[in-house]
Amino acid sequence: MTSPSHARQPQPMLQAGAATATFPVDAGTPMAGYVARSGVATGTLDPLTLSVLVLADEVGSCVVIAADVVGVAAELVAELNARLPWSPTVMIVCASHTHSGPRGIATEMQAVEPDPGDRAMRERFVTTCADLIAQATATLAPVTLHLGRDPVRQVAANRNDPAIPIDSAVTTLEMRLESGSPVALLVHFACHPTILDAANTLLSADLFGAIRTSLAELTGLACQTPILCLNGAAADISTRFTRKGQDAREVARLGRKVAAAAAKAIASATPLAGELRTTQRSIALPPRPRDPAKAAHDLAQADRGLTAAITASDAERRIAITRREGAMLAAQHATSSQRPDAIPISGIAVDRLAIVSIPGELSSSLGRRIERASPFPSTIVAGYTNGYVGYIVDAADYDVPTYESLASPFDASAGTEIVDATVASLRQLHASAEAKESRREPMRKATGQSSR
Repeated sequence: MTSPSHARQPQPMLQAGAATATFPVDAGTPMAGYVARSGVATGTLDPLTLSVLVLADEVGSCVVIAADVVGVAAELVAELNARLPWSPTVMIVCASHTHSGPRGIATEMQAVEPDPGDRAMRERFVTTCADLIAQATATLAPVTLHLGRDPVRQVAANRNDPAIPIDSAVTTLEMRLESGSPVALLVHFACHPTILDAANTLLSADLFGAIRTSLAELTGLACQTPILCLNGAAADISTRFTRKGQDAREVARLGRKVAAAAAKAIASATPLAGELRTTQRSIALPPRPRDPAKAAHDLAQADRGLTAAITASDAERRIAITRREGAMLAAQHATSSQRPDAIPISGIAVDRLAIVSIPGELSSSLGRRIERASPFPSTIVAGYTNGYVGYIVDAADYDVPTYESLASPFDASAGTEIVDATVASLRQLHASAEAKESRREPMRKATGQSSR
């Protein structure tokens, strides 16, 4: 997969194991993702997958699961943890957020639009994940981690205004055996996988499935080697202004573009060294104020905008349609007594890399704020993880009535609060690493070892 390097490699301190399996879904199953979708799944365009990575050392352990579903219910994460014969320090279950997957895994994609769930499918989801964790744990072996990053152009853009700049890049983390053979590959890219539209009735992993397929072809990665695709702070990021269609051909085209950048990232990746560090906390975010009069005003404005967009471009019509859908959700929030649950934030770190998970749709500006304030040079913000609480957007986003700001169940101050809590978790991780390094340094000096 990668060219052998003659540079001195770090001694492996971590062990890794991985496993992957398809997650077949029957035709006739209701599909998730689009309010406007009618009908059920009529077949499968490309296989949905579940992939597991287990990382462990003498200090701790973590399980990362990448799932081709629109979202994961928090109670399923707890149920999965309870079924394991051992307790990982941290578990991160990441939904790709495909809008062409089945309903029933996440029961509340919007707090005011509960999904009754599919008990049989949820049971199969948990059982499959537990089996994959067992397989991955059984194959644990010493590895080195290799981190890469490369820009991606003409795939993701702000879905309300393409002129708003975003930092679109793909990050790769490869786990390699001492022989150089890959154990697993983690790929992080922030974008709504919504190339296929509401008219599509074929089950598909959409963009992230195409990334996996193309990346395996470009790198020669063995088909059994798991590729875990993690989505990011993608609340307002999609292919709305970059796609040339909404069919399987366009999914493949855009997937190849991301995969090409990922292949470059892998080729130029640099090794990480150090212990696995983990952290967990939860935060209760302030709910959206109940204001039925404002909600009615916003809905009326959205109705007028939808009427005016009849002759607009496809992208502009889509903005008007989703804005009205957001206004409808805001109207329901205004009369609902239900309030968001506390939000779990999980973090893992090795060397200069940290990964933090958020159980919702974080705006790209909030993701950038976390990355810039992080004490780690490389920080991955993984969205859609360990549950789903809805949209979390920047305070400035509330000045413009977009789908994201209208649909959010949180107050305008929630964005800053989630950034502060996440950065605090990252600083805790970093401080624990520095403390351990300072304790080791006298021993290194006594034995003549270098710190890196």
